[in-house]
Amino acid sequence: MANLADGTTWDENVPVIGSDRRDGHQEILGLRKGTRIRLAYEHETLAASSAGGEHKKGSAKAYHDTDTAEPTQRPDGSTNLDINDDGRLWVDNTTGQILQVWDGATLAWIQVAGVRMASGTETVAGLIAGAITVTIGFLPDVIYCMYGSSAALNQFIAMPRDLNPHDIREYTTVNSNDWRFTVNGNDMDIQRITGTHTPTGTFYWRAVKYA
Repeated sequence: MANLADGTTWDENVPVIGSDRRDGHQEILGLRKGTRIRLAYEHETLAASSAGGEHKKGSAKAYHDTDTAEPTQRPDGSTNLDINDDGRLWVDNTTGQILQVWDGATLAWIQVAGVRMASGTETVAGLIAGAITVTIGFLPDVIYCMYGSSAALNQFIAMPRDLNPHDIREYTTVNSNDWRFTVNGNDMDIQRITGTHTPTGTFYWRAVKYA
């Protein structure tokens, strides 16, 4: 039995070798219509003038996986990325949705300039006990910090713009704490080094880079 001429069926096992040739026109028509129907979901309409077929706006999909390994192959899962893949995009989930572009000249992923953010939580008790390395993935311009209970969060901002340890004194109405931020490669060590009271609860941080 031949595929339908309206293109709605897609059986690659039909027609079999030796099928009646009288169904040939139906198979050809169905193949053309079926191809157009499926391409039209995310491509410009195919036209007789050889126009059409371009991707519609928003139709391209960037690499976006839950694992932390950078892509090394094309979407076919077998061909390695090379110079011809220049411009492919990858959303790196390692440190919080960082956009990267494949550079065909260097055969490497390059971070796209723009606002980048990473966030995480630690226990305040852990930061009092010693420095904890938090995964950021870039040198941030600003780190927003909050700690305590949901009913009473203490907030402060750190701006570690260089590679030197950055100390900041955070004041509340009656107490103060000294915190230290130290660059550790593309990550950062955070530690509470002294204070007039013992903070408790969860320590929330968000790192931001603007360029």
